Amino acid sequence: MKVIISNGNFKFILGVAAEEAEKRGILGSFITTGYPTKFYIRIISFFKIGSLSLVKRFLLRRENIPNEKVTNYYLSELFIQLGLFVRRLTGQSSYTDFLDDVAFKSYGYANRNIFKKVDGDIYHFRSAYGLESVIKARSNGIISVCDHSIAHPEICEYLIKNNGQLPDVKKIININAYWKNMLDDINNADHCIVNSDFVKKTFINRNYDPSKVHVVYTGIDNDFLNVVPKKILNTSNKKLNMIFIGEFGYRKGADILLEALAKVNNIDWKITIVGRVDPSILIKYNKILYSNRVLMVGFIPRLELADLLSKSDIFIFPSLAEGSARVAYMAMACGCYIITTENCGSVAVDKMSGSIVTPGSIMHLVDAITYCSNLSKMDLLNVGEFNSALIRNKYTQNNYGNSLLKVYNEIMYV
Repeated sequence: MKVIISNGNFKFILGVAAEEAEKRGILGSFITTGYPTKFYIRIISFFKIGSLSLVKRFLLRRENIPNEKVTNYYLSELFIQLGLFVRRLTGQSSYTDFLDDVAFKSYGYANRNIFKKVDGDIYHFRSAYGLESVIKARSNGIISVCDHSIAHPEICEYLIKNNGQLPDVKKIININAYWKNMLDDINNADHCIVNSDFVKKTFINRNYDPSKVHVVYTGIDNDFLNVVPKKILNTSNKKLNMIFIGEFGYRKGADILLEALAKVNNIDWKITIVGRVDPSILIKYNKILYSNRVLMVGFIPRLELADLLSKSDIFIFPSLAEGSARVAYMAMACGCYIITTENCGSVAVDKMSGSIVTPGSIMHLVDAITYCSNLSKMDLLNVGEFNSALIRNKYTQNNYGNSLLKVYNEIMYV
């Protein structure tokens, strides 16, 4: 069995999937964009620019895969980066939606040629990045597997607008071009791999055959686990230290979280927000966000988050629509108590890992925070130790590779 894995833009879980496939001797080719091949590493080394933040992030895209198995398309990366620049400059989404669409289509079109160069039995690709290449793969008799890492495309925006509640199964939902690329890939694939039971639930809501939708929890990669420091009990600090990581906007439940925090003024709490804050959230909730209880630190490199998480009591993430948020795995690996929703798609166990609250419910979030405030630091540490052990025992990179291999075998031979 040989698998061709297509990652698309940026550092994504399919890079880890390709590394795990290579370890098991089944990787035919790894396709991606903006990848640091040995040639670019030599250039970086020659000019001694490896310490620059942007360059560090570029180098983190590298996986333990032989150079000759990597196909690197830069045109798609160019369009994606241009879109990000335009968004930051103008705040306009229409231009960036167009550039994203061009990036997806150019990547999918270029990938059609891979099947002339590499023999493969399975084409495992990221949703929105397949398109023309999926049709070509199927015409060559290759099994196509779409990897989708968020709620079903028809449902994601609906969840945000409806406090995380699923629509009626008969409801027809219109979507824009961005989501349509994902939907086309899902519909054209022979099988889908999703990263949580929650995402599979959204597929079933849209009347997909459950036997064609395979759940593979991604877990956490070795690079991150290797830098997690030991959590130290600090009983002298009575403050409830919370942390949120991600795009602090409506999809992640930012407004719900801030409304809940405003109702627990009697509790001694502090929250660190890591990531970009939605400008409209910043304007609407400026009083609490600029108070001395909130620390907004912006973007922090992924591996540096381990230290920050290990110093936090609670990871709080009331998201309305996810796939299986990797930050939740990271927080659990670092020994945090977890407050999140089912829609986060995490592996946190209610009442054992922390609290799984109803999406969109301010009062449930208030109750969860209040409950934590009555726990001792030792209680929080014990829950954190359970979470850390759960990740290290069941949700590592190797576990992910084994789960993928199991699905590949089911698809090929069952």
